[in-house]
Amino acid sequence: MARGMAQLVGAARPLDAVAESARVDWNESAPEFSLVVPSLQGADGRFDFPHFWFYSALAAPLVQAASVLGVHVRWAFFGINLALLLGATAMLRARLAAASVMLLVGGPVLWWIDKAHTEVFTWSLVTMAVAALQVAPQWSLVALGIASTQNPSFAVVLVLTLTWVTLVQRTNTRSVWMGFVAGLGAAALAPLYYQWRLGIWSALLVGAIPHRPSVAEFTAVLIDPNIGILANDPILLVLLIATAAFLVAHRREIRCWAPGFYSLVVGIVFLASFSQAANFNSGGTPNPSRYGLWLTALLVPAAALVEQSSQAFMKVLATGGLIWSLVFFHPHLGDHYLRPTRVATWVWANWATADNPLPEVFCERLTGHEGLQELPLATPTCSKVLLSGSGMAGVEWPANCPSGEVPMWCRGRGALCYANRTVGGWQFTKVPEQAGFRYRLREVHEAK
Repeated sequence: MARGMAQLVGAARPLDAVAESARVDWNESAPEFSLVVPSLQGADGRFDFPHFWFYSALAAPLVQAASVLGVHVRWAFFGINLALLLGATAMLRARLAAASVMLLVGGPVLWWIDKAHTEVFTWSLVTMAVAALQVAPQWSLVALGIASTQNPSFAVVLVLTLTWVTLVQRTNTRSVWMGFVAGLGAAALAPLYYQWRLGIWSALLVGAIPHRPSVAEFTAVLIDPNIGILANDPILLVLLIATAAFLVAHRREIRCWAPGFYSLVVGIVFLASFSQAANFNSGGTPNPSRYGLWLTALLVPAAALVEQSSQAFMKVLATGGLIWSLVFFHPHLGDHYLRPTRVATWVWANWATADNPLPEVFCERLTGHEGLQELPLATPTCSKVLLSGSGMAGVEWPANCPSGEVPMWCRGRGALCYANRTVGGWQFTKVPEQAGFRYRLREVHEAK
C-alpha cells in the first residue's frame, strides 16, 4: 500500500503488483494466497487490504526515499515508527519522570519498531491520548480518532472519552468539541473509503467473528501463559501490583482513582474487541498476542501513581523492564506463536489443571501449524490431553497416552474436554468456548 501511494497510483493494488511487492520486499515465493483477500477485490479488479491505508500513507514519502536511496523498504517503516515513538515519549515526558517513560516506551512495543505494521502507530496514539487526557483532552480525542483509522473499535473509545471528559472531568469547552469533530472525521475515513470501494463498512470483518465471547476469549490476551501480555512481561504485573498497593494506602484520595478508572474502562472495551478475533494465536510480539500492546499503553496512570509513591522503586522497575524487553522483545527476535512458552510448557507438564487454554492456542502451539487441527492431541508427556466426543460410546485417546473413563458430558458429538493428569488419574475439564476453532477427529485406536 505504501509503495502504491508513493507512486501515486493508490493503496488498492492489482494482483501482479501485490505479488511483485511481496517477492521483492518480503522474499515470499507464493504471496498471492497469503496477502490477497478475494472478498476485498473492487470492481476495477484491484485488491484492498484489511488494514486501512492511513498508516501506509504516512510512510509513503519515506518509502519513496528508500527507493531512491536503494535501501530496503522496511527502513521507511522504521523511520515512521521511530517518529511515532518519539512523539509518544515527548508527550509522556511532559507528565512523567524519565524512569516511568523508559518503562512504558521501553516495553514490548520495541519489537515492532522495524516492522511494517500498525502496532507502533496504535500504541503511540493510545499512549498520547491517555497522557493528554487531563491536561489537553482535545488532543486525546484527535489521537483516538486517528487510531480508529486502523481499528474501528477506537470509535467506541472516542465517544467514551468525550463522555468522560465532559461528564467526569467537567471539561466542556469549544476546543474539546473541536477535537471530537476532528477525531470523528478521522474515524470516518476508513468506513467511507471501504463503502465507496467495496460496499462494506470495515475490511477488518474478514478477520472477526462477531459473537458473545466466553470468559477465556475475553481474558486470554491479558493472562493466558502463551499469548497473555502479563504472563510474558512480569514487569508490567509488578507495576499493577504496586499500583494496587498505592491505591489501598491512599484509598481516601478519590482523585487518585479517576485516571486509572478511565484506563480500566477502556481496557474492558479493548478486551471485548480482542475477543471477536477469528485468529487468537496469531504471530507478532514474540509469544504474547500483539493486541496486548494496546493494554500496555493504558498504564500511564499506573506509572504516575507508582512514581508518586517511590521514584527509587520506579527506577529499579524501569531498569528491569528495559533489560527484560531487550532480552525477550528485541526487534531481531522472531515470533514464536507456534510453540508453547516456557511458562506454559512447565504448567502443562507439572500443574495441568492450572491452565485450560483456548483450544486454538493449545493445538497450534503443540502441532506447530495453523488452521484445521486434528484431535485428540496431547502434550509430549501426556500430562494434558485435548479430547473430543463423537457421539459414540467411547472417546478416542492419543495412541501414546494411557486412557481413562471419560465423563458422559464429553462424549457427545462436538463436545471438547481437557484430560489433566493427576496423581490419582485424570481430571476432566470443559474446554473454553472459542468461535473460530476448527478441528476434525482422527482415528487413533480403540476408544475407551
